Amino acid sequence: MPHGTPDWWGVEPTSTVHQMQDAGELAVRLGSPVSYDRRGNVVWYDDFGDGLGKWLAVTAGTGAGVSLTSASVYSGAYSAKLVGGSDGLMYVYIVRYFFDPVRGGVGVEVSFELAGVPTVVEFQASHYDGTNYYQYWVRWVSATADFEYQDSAGAWQDIDANKPLIASQTAWHTVKLVFDTVNEKYARAMLDDEEYSLAGISPQFAASALEPSVRVAIWAYSANGSNRYARIDNVILTQNEP
Repeated sequence: MPHGTPDWWGVEPTSTVHQMQDAGELAVRLGSPVSYDRRGNVVWYDDFGDGLGKWLAVTAGTGAGVSLTSASVYSGAYSAKLVGGSDGLMYVYIVRYFFDPVRGGVGVEVSFELAGVPTVVEFQASHYDGTNYYQYWVRWVSATADFEYQDSAGAWQDIDANKPLIASQTAWHTVKLVFDTVNEKYARAMLDDEEYSLAGISPQFAASALEPSVRVAIWAYSANGSNRYARIDNVILTQNEP
């Protein structure tokens, strides 16, 4: 019995629909959070629909904390609300360790909302290779609208010195950081509609005997006398990034 289809099969014109060639598009239409940048292969993601149990919360200052909220979400039913302290170091972050992904391009994507007017939001990925750990950081600073990365000396450098973001309960932003765990270099960063090359830039590193792994941390900073906050949603870890 013959098998297969005619050469023209799947490309013939239709009147109300269009042929779908991209399985990723189908996944997004069915509810996948991987919609912003589909490069790389997804290793893990969290849309906070199952609570906060996948993360460890670290706080500093009075009133600092992490909670699950449905007041504003990027997708799904819940997001994580990161409230910084009103005194002391005035920060809060959530952190999680992962097994070492396939060596090469690794990406971390996060969606965030700024209605709580945090002074700074930071996104950190650390790669441990068994001998050293390499710290890849980007951050957005509300006072200057500056999008920055951390260099090999631990100093913050401009990626985009003029990147204003909307601080509204209905306005969500997305950042993605990609780095190379073979050569231990930054690769690129994305923030909303812009993509920035960081190719060849070295991160800060130090000795560590921790087993090969990746650590992801998301930070929000408050201001003295207040408990400012950021909401976080759709954290995605990828490997095989080009």
